[in-house]
Amino acid sequence: MYGFAGGGLPDVKTVAIVPFENDTPEPALTQEVNAAVREAIEGRLGLRLAGEATADAVVRGRVVRYDPDMPAAFLPGQEVRGRKVALEKLVNDIVDGAQSQW
Repeated sequence: MYGFAGGGLPDVKTVAIVPFENDTPEPALTQEVNAAVREAIEGRLGLRLAGEATADAVVRGRVVRYDPDMPAAFLPGQEVRGRKVALEKLVNDIVDGAQSQW
């Protein structure tokens, strides 16, 4: 689960992305999530990265669960595809949530 806190984001030009915490046993998720979020924030929102102390906004998060064998919409053995779809959904929700705050 994730959500968005704060009011509108007027005049946001820079953002700090704090590395997402990872409570799962899958260490690669940290890098994958951070890279996907960074790419979306720069590419889709047009924001520049900055240090946390100087950024206009800060993005932080935590991965709390990873179930590669959960048969939600994919057959067994489709972990890579399912992971990609989950990352796309996460990033879309973050971008949509940020834009809705503006």
